[in-house]
Amino acid sequence: RLANDLQIRLASRVCCRDGYSGVHSADLVPELMAFGGAKQERLNKEIGDVRARIYRSHLNCTVFPNNSMLTCSGVFKVWNPIDANTTEVWTYAIV
Repeated sequence: RLANDLQIRLASRVCCRDGYSGVHSADLVPELMAFGGAKQERLNKEIGDVRARIYRSHLNCTVFPNNSMLTCSGVFKVWNPIDANTTEVWTYAIV
């Protein structure tokens, strides 16, 4: 909790129209918006509007009991409980 409070105090939380969000400096907003817009246009031309919208969506999936997938960021996670207060997380990049 302390780390999150500190990050929020040091930076502005930004959520761009394209669905990307996170803790970023507010100075990056124009650059992030330009990047997302250019990527969206390129995807629309290359794979079509519907597929581009699905590709850019942030879909989360959990396979009980310990697997998670985040399609937009290309991440697969395995959650391994160690004890009552500790969980080890293995994160893999899907390329």
